[in-house]
Amino acid sequence: MGCDIHLHTEVKIGGEWHHYSQPSVEKWRNLFVKMAGVRGRDGITPISMPKGLPEDASFLTKFDANWWRADGHSYSWLGAEEIAKLYEVVQDQIDLQAAFGYCFGGYWSSFHEYRGNLENGCGISNEVEDVRFVFWFDN
Repeated sequence: MGCDIHLHTEVKIGGEWHHYSQPSVEKWRNLFVKMAGVRGRDGITPISMPKGLPEDASFLTKFDANWWRADGHSYSWLGAEEIAKLYEVVQDQIDLQAAFGYCFGGYWSSFHEYRGNLENGCGISNEVEDVRFVFWFDN
């Protein structure tokens, strides 16, 4: 039985989280373990264990999560610094830019570094306060 991920990218603007995209992420067991300990394997330490669906998730993310509620599991999210850590840990194993897409023309993993000075090539508008991945799995 396979495990699929359902991932929504969100950006925070004006103190509110907005849905940005829903990339199609292929099955990759080591990535799922690293993101949330799903289908754990020896030697791989998760960045974070499942935290649940954020209460302030965007409408579209909540809508999709409610649709999957009966079959979904391990609801969680990764913040900007955790996204950067994820990229750093698995960048040699898969193309994460292809897997997760881009944020306003820049890399999701670059946001935490350029948050204070976004003119340095990240390509993200100065109005974006934060970014995150919200996700869950189904079997």
